[in-house]
Amino acid sequence: MSPHNIRPLGFGEILDGAFTLYRRNLAPFLITALIPIAVMAGAFALFGVGAAIAMASGDPSSIAGAAGAVVLMGLVGGMVYVVMWGGLTREVSEAYLGRPAIVGDGMRTGFRKALPIIGAGLIATLLIIIAVFAVMLVVGVIAAVGAASGSTAFGLLLGVVAGVLALTVYMLIIAVFFAIVPAIVVEDKGPIEAVGRSIDLARGALGRVVGLMVVTILITYLPVLAVGFLTGSFASIADPSTVPSAGQVVMQQVLGLGVSVLTTPFLVAVIVLLYFDRRVRTEALDVQMAADRLAEPVP
Repeated sequence: MSPHNIRPLGFGEILDGAFTLYRRNLAPFLITALIPIAVMAGAFALFGVGAAIAMASGDPSSIAGAAGAVVLMGLVGGMVYVVMWGGLTREVSEAYLGRPAIVGDGMRTGFRKALPIIGAGLIATLLIIIAVFAVMLVVGVIAAVGAASGSTAFGLLLGVVAGVLALTVYMLIIAVFFAIVPAIVVEDKGPIEAVGRSIDLARGALGRVVGLMVVTILITYLPVLAVGFLTGSFASIADPSTVPSAGQVVMQQVLGLGVSVLTTPFLVAVIVLLYFDRRVRTEALDVQMAADRLAEPVP
């Protein structure tokens, strides 16, 4: 793609454009997505094996140390995942604007933007907690009304209404915060600014954003479900007494990580294209870019 192709995109065009960017930049996208797995594999080799042995020993002091190692690995994993997400956002945006997607450039950007992304994530999480609490209050009132009615049919109807309400709010939350990382990476916004920027870009197009997020999540998580089916995860869920073998656990983890590497770049690409589409529709970004090109001095 090139800057000359920046224009409003239809629903299907965003998905197709994400696939196109993914296909044309397969190597840098996959390498960037692999980096967190490589880091976590190294962290597990350093801390995880010892932690597993300590947990199996039953010694309280060893278990406490193992718990600390697990927490450390979780922090490392979370940090590298944030860096990876920022790096992929940078690479996808550069590719969409007609510039080369370079792993080194993406990772440097991911490291620089990691703290703002984490800060914006904390702000968004706080707002989500407030929204969830409000929804729980409403659902609780609905459930109480249904229980007081004494009618099974009416109570069931109210239960369905409460479930639909909770799911709707959840999807709206995803839609409202979809552009946080692109705003930080592309526009150099701070955490608070990025949250506000995402809300502004989502305003007036919540249905469209929700629809794209639902379709993209289905596309990216169907392979995860397939892995769970093939490796027996669903059998363990259906029958908690069924203990998976060590081989099954390893296979589940390996295949799950492999699927994540393959699907995460596509998810990021959809979000980035949707972000640019909203800027084109609300700010005439395509016109601004065309004017900037005309203003460039002729060599």
